[in-house]
Amino acid sequence: PPRSTLFPYTTLFRSQKIHEKISHLEKQLKITPDNSKLYLDLYICYVELSDSPKKIECLKKITKLKPNDSYPLQQLADIYSNELDDMKQAKFFQDMANKIKKSF
Repeated sequence: PPRSTLFPYTTLFRSQKIHEKISHLEKQLKITPDNSKLYLDLYICYVELSDSPKKIECLKKITKLKPNDSYPLQQLADIYSNELDDMKQAKFFQDMANKIKKSF
């Protein structure tokens, strides 16, 4: 069959695999809830699914676990700016990320 007819199936399969990975990561987080790497992996899954609220949730947890890491703050600024058009929140997180970057 032409590739275009396979696309919905490969997309569905990929989505199913991502949901399986999310389930696995959530189980791991119940055992080790302070593991920022697991939250980062979970964040990446939600990036694949374009799930802004879940991405924000993961990034905020990473920020609590790693307060001196500018990456999650920068990502939050980008999400609020580019996906949610909330410039007030975007500026808030961008300012926090900049403070961390300047301190190093």
